[in-house]
Amino acid sequence: MTKSKRLQKKEAKKKVPPMQDPWQRFETALKIHEFVRSVRASGGGDQDIKDHPEMMDFMMQFRAIKDEAQPGEIDTLADRFSGFDYFARMLGDRD
Repeated sequence: MTKSKRLQKKEAKKKVPPMQDPWQRFETALKIHEFVRSVRASGGGDQDIKDHPEMMDFMMQFRAIKDEAQPGEIDTLADRFSGFDYFARMLGDRD
């Protein structure tokens, strides 16, 4: 990873506030779901998702959900939103 990419990642991490409100986590999971569905609907796959300009933002948002989620909440969100589940599996955060 280049120094520029590391700096971008560090800056992106600072910009994502904690998601203490379950409703915030729900809405963010829905946005991730819609993002994945739109890329896949246009014929894209994992690499297209990973190379997407918004990927870093969604990764940081996913991390914020993961950091603040109650036990079982990630599983509940993944069961409800297939795109969120796909995203989590792609990142290696679900079996």
